[in-house]
Amino acid sequence: MRKDLETWNTPFGLLELILALTAHILEGTELPSIAQFPEDLQDAWFAQQQIGLDNMMRARISNKFSEYIEENLGEVTKTSNGQTWTTNLADTFLQGFLMAWKARNDDRHGHDSITKQSAKTRQAVREIQQLYEMRDEVLPEFQYILDQPIEKVLELRCNLMRCWINTYKSILTKRSYNTAQTAD
Repeated sequence: MRKDLETWNTPFGLLELILALTAHILEGTELPSIAQFPEDLQDAWFAQQQIGLDNMMRARISNKFSEYIEENLGEVTKTSNGQTWTTNLADTFLQGFLMAWKARNDDRHGHDSITKQSAKTRQAVREIQQLYEMRDEVLPEFQYILDQPIEKVLELRCNLMRCWINTYKSILTKRSYNTAQTAD
């Protein structure tokens, strides 16, 4: 992010303020004191606080930052102005969130056929374990479903585990719903 801010000719004080606020929001570092930044940045700081500091990460950036950039940028052109700077900053935040989401999504759901299959298997195992944990809430006439040891069910291939879940989940979870209704 520092590199981007420098590329956009961000004044040093504002650059440091943006980086400090980003660290505060994302890493939980101590909120920087406005006194350590140039005095003419205080309006932008207070305006962003009114919106909410964390809203900066959601691309809701105070217009005071645009005004500050325009005043301190030097030559203002069609491609080098406060509006463009603010748009670039918002885009950088959103691109960062998109990259983080994609990385999390790949970790959770897999990024190739092998890891996707592994993720599906992990999900099926979790669901089966949850259903077996509900054993005490299942009606006696459906207890036979859970008589088979969980280890045997977990040895099935993923698609067969999904079939087992799809076949028995509604029966097993309906009982817990009925129990909750009669408890009221």
